[in-house]
Amino acid sequence: MKTKNIGLAIRANRKTLGLSMYDLAARLNCTAPYISAIENGTEIPSILMAKKLSKTLKIDHKELSNQFFFMKIEKIKWLTKSEKELFIKAYIKEGKKKK
Repeated sequence: MKTKNIGLAIRANRKTLGLSMYDLAARLNCTAPYISAIENGTEIPSILMAKKLSKTLKIDHKELSNQFFFMKIEKIKWLTKSEKELFIKAYIKEGKKKK
């Protein structure tokens, strides 16, 4: 799942399960506009919400959380591009050590 397509993947899984944004929001105890913002990439959910999303939509939790983490790093304005890349590489390297 690529970062740019994460919202599309969430939307596709939601629709495959026959859920409207309102249905999903009710299951996650949030609002339909919040679901819309996640699907459109303008909102990055918390770790807890990512876990709820992954369970409800049957998406791999680790992959989903990683993609949201990468999105958060990209939005940090005070980091340079090279610092962001180093941070992400270190995160990936640390994840591989844990396997």
